[in-house]
Amino acid sequence: MPPLLYLTASSEARLYVLGSLGILLNFAVPSTIPVESFEDFVDSCYRLMLLDAGGDFESWASSVIEKYGNQVVELLVVTSREFKPKVGRLVKLVSKGAREGEAMYVTDITQLSEVGGGIAILRIFSPELILAAARANAEAVVVPLDDVFERDVVLVVEGEEVKCVSLAEYVSEIQRRKGSVLELPDLELGLLLQAYDRLLRLAEGSEEERRDARVGFSVIELFKLYRIC
Repeated sequence: MPPLLYLTASSEARLYVLGSLGILLNFAVPSTIPVESFEDFVDSCYRLMLLDAGGDFESWASSVIEKYGNQVVELLVVTSREFKPKVGRLVKLVSKGAREGEAMYVTDITQLSEVGGGIAILRIFSPELILAAARANAEAVVVPLDDVFERDVVLVVEGEEVKCVSLAEYVSEIQRRKGSVLELPDLELGLLLQAYDRLLRLAEGSEEERRDARVGFSVIELFKLYRIC
C-alpha cells in the first residue's frame, strides 16, 4: 500500500489555493501559519498534520486543536517537544531513523532508507525524491509545493517516471492525460474530473489562474503515487 500523501506550502495564501481545488486533501501545516487562516482551507482538509516550525508551538497547536481538531478525520502533531494534544496523535520528530510514530525531514533519496514505517517530510520538490518516497516504507509523505507556485512546472507521473513539464506542454497532451485519470483507484472520480475540467479552463486564463492550474494538475498527478484515504 502506498504512503498517505500530505501537502504543504509556506504561506496561508498558497494553502488557500490548495483548499480551493474542490478536492479533499491531507494538509501538513507549519506553525508559521496563523491560526485564523485555517478557516480558508479546513473544509477541504481530510487529515491534518501540525508541524513544529519553532516559536510558541504549544500555544499555536493548542489553539488549532481547540478550533478545528474535531473537523478532520485524523489530526497529527509533529514535534520533538513534550506535548500532549487534547485531540489527535503525537508524532515524535527525530533527526534520523523514523520508525512508526515518528517523523523525519528528508532532503535526498539516501535518507529514505532510514524511514522505517514513520513519516517522511520532504524538504525539497524533486521528481526523483517524490517517486522514491512513494516506494519507501513510510506511513506518510509530506510533499512541499512551493516550487509549483513559483515556477512554470507541472508534475507528471508516467509509469515509472516522474518529471516536470511546463503548463503549455501539459495542456497540449491533455486528452491523453485525462484518460489516465480514470485509472486512479479509490477516488471520487466525478468530483475529481470536475476539478480537472475547471483546471483546464484556468490554464487558459490569467497568470494567477495558470498558477492555480499548475498546482491542481500536480496534485492530481500525485494521486497516482500516493493515497489520500
